[in-house]
Amino acid sequence: ANNEALKLFNFKDPESVVGTYLLDLIQKDSHECVKENDQLIDEKPFEIKAVKTDGTVFPAMIKIHNYKTKNKTVKVIAIIDLTKLKEQELHLIKQSKMASLAELIGNIAHQWRQPLAVISTAASGMQIQKELDILTDKELIETCDSIVNTSKYLSETINDFKRLISSNKHEDNFKINEPIKKSISLLQGLLDAHSIQVITSFDEDKLIYGYENELTQAIINIIKKG
Repeated sequence: ANNEALKLFNFKDPESVVGTYLLDLIQKDSHECVKENDQLIDEKPFEIKAVKTDGTVFPAMIKIHNYKTKNKTVKVIAIIDLTKLKEQELHLIKQSKMASLAELIGNIAHQWRQPLAVISTAASGMQIQKELDILTDKELIETCDSIVNTSKYLSETINDFKRLISSNKHEDNFKINEPIKKSISLLQGLLDAHSIQVITSFDEDKLIYGYENELTQAIINIIKKG
């Protein structure tokens, strides 16, 4: 073991490594992976969970090279600590999620702008009619129905967005037209803002088996990049 290996696993000195087997430095759930890769001819590096002498577990990349001599096989093992790399990867994932969240909020804002304007206009108009004493019962009922229906639409839109970003993924039967319609509906505000009209033509509503949310997200990405 070289000095870097001693530091990596917190060994005090070279003598303290004597009698240590490779699997002593590997977490148990990675043992089978090490054994399988040790038998491979291509000797490609692979990821495992390594263990320091104090019991600390950390992600690592390992490569085993077998040198065969006349009497025995000598193993040369290289181990790289992936902790910092994994932390950077996690940081990038978080940044990506924040960017997606900002984009999602933007889509919701576009989607809600028109319905909120409808509610505001209906409520203001009803108030003015009341003040002028020209509000009829029929107009009152129609305006209230319009506000209620628009509010339901806003609620359904939020539920669609929640289902879209849900981490619960399960395969199920669904009609292929539904994710297409849902994708267009979720992006309708954005499409209107850019004066884009999506024309659809459904000859039949086929039933397929898979991840509906994943297909919805894929269609949204296609429309946005189209």
